[in-house]
Amino acid sequence: MKLFSRYTPLQISIHLYAWSALIWIAIELLTSSFSINPIQELEQRTGRHAITLLVLSLLCTPLNIIFKWKEPLKRRRTLGLYAFMYVFIHVLI
Repeated sequence: MKLFSRYTPLQISIHLYAWSALIWIAIELLTSSFSINPIQELEQRTGRHAITLLVLSLLCTPLNIIFKWKEPLKRRRTLGLYAFMYVFIHVLI
């Protein structure tokens, strides 16, 4: 239990969201369960996740200003790096 005590619920949820989306895409690639146009679907999914993570990273400052919640400011970099990862995958496709 000592291992999980150093991670906050927000931190765990950020990592779970970012990696679960990528794992879900990989599973669908391996099982060939994409639509007729898999390249378009991959581009749309990675782009959607990139935009979602980018908006969440930009939302950290207003959360701090309005609600005085300091935790998102510490996680802004993580969200931005995950957004960059999805943008990079999106551009590679």
